[in-house]
Amino acid sequence: MARMNGVPEDRADLVSRLFFRAVRKRTGKVAESWKIASHAPGILRGWAAMEWFLDRANRVEAKLKRLAQLKVALMVGCPT
Repeated sequence: MARMNGVPEDRADLVSRLFFRAVRKRTGKVAESWKIASHAPGILRGWAAMEWFLDRANRVEAKLKRLAQLKVALMVGCPT
């Protein structure tokens, strides 16, 4: 459980709502971490840029990238 609450979608600014829409389209839901990051729009934009570039990185097969993401999530205790 997060130590702070994320910004509710109905109270988020326009940029945050656009990011939420893109995340929901891609993953099916908006994780609380995105809502928390929206408290600081600069961090939200930076994080979104990092995700965008990681998705487009092509030196490693997509299947291997997903496997690495799953392994890291399990190591840090993310719920699946």
